[in-house]
Amino acid sequence: MIKILIIEDDTKISKMLQTLLMKNNYDTECAFSGTEAILLLEKGYVSQLRDK
Repeated sequence: MIKILIIEDDTKISKMLQTLLMKNNYDTECAFSGTEAILLLEKGYVSQLRDK
């Protein structure tokens, strides 16, 4: 299963993306800051979704 890390500080957007991706059989996790994202990236996520 592809693992996707969602990097988004807006919790509503983050949860919406997570729900959509999980319904399509993706393994997801959310990070709400750059520091949190760096720590989670050590887990080996294949893809990242983030805002500008």
